Amino acid sequence: MIGMYGENVVKQLTPLVVGVLENLEQSFQERQEKDVELDLLRDDNEQLLTQYEREKQLRKAAELVVYQMIYVIRGLFFYQKHYRVITV
Repeated sequence: MIGMYGENVVKQLTPLVVGVLENLEQSFQERQEKDVELDLLRDDNEQLLTQYEREKQLRKAAELVVYQMIYVIRGLFFYQKHYRVITV
């Protein structure tokens, strides 16, 4: 390049090329950091989704127990009302 364009041109281009390479390296490092952060966020999201599904199932089970208790209580009231059970 020096023979073709002269030493001054190469001297002027050198800092520009070095700057571009430094920016490229910095961008690569930032990209790696963002990839790590993204992986952590994906893991967090997966854990939260798993926890949400587990809590949803627990809520359904709790609602079923409540409905069963209501059914039993209504049955007791019906039994007590129609058969005049004496309660203590």
